Amino acid sequence: MSWIALISTILSIVRWLIETGQKNQWIAEGEDREIAKNLAATMELTRAGKIILENLTQLSDSELDEFLRSLERQQTASDK
Repeated sequence: MSWIALISTILSIVRWLIETGQKNQWIAEGEDREIAKNLAATMELTRAGKIILENLTQLSDSELDEFLRSLERQQTASDK
């Protein structure tokens, strides 16, 4: 095998290793972005749930009963 062929083979292997490393890095970055988006959505839902819970705890028993009845009526109406 000539020196040129050997160097060419080595460079091809190095290029393949670099490309594989870049692809793996891009995949990892994409996964990280998806995880961050999911965490942001979860945090938003948690924040909204906390606000709802705070509002519900401020209702009197009769107000809470009426609110729950109205939700039940809405659910029954949407099932039809």
